[in-house]
Amino acid sequence: MIRDTPPSKILRGYMRDCNLSIRKIAKRTGLPKDLVVLLVAGDTDFTATVSRALQKVFTLDSGYWADLQDTYDKAQGKYVRKGGLR
Repeated sequence: MIRDTPPSKILRGYMRDCNLSIRKIAKRTGLPKDLVVLLVAGDTDFTATVSRALQKVFTLDSGYWADLQDTYDKAQGKYVRKGGLR
């Protein structure tokens, strides 16, 4: 189920399918390579800014990645009652 899948895993799948390296993603998005490494490893969240940058590479809605992160966080119980992250 997609809500239980980390966005990093989905990104790795897109990268594999499109034959894109971390370096290519960084160059095409303008994101720092170190940030892309963290995203691919699942060590940082996909923010709205990251989502907009990834839109330059993948033909997906600009909110796609941030929405995946939000859905995943909720499935993992990372939200408190008022909607803020713990």
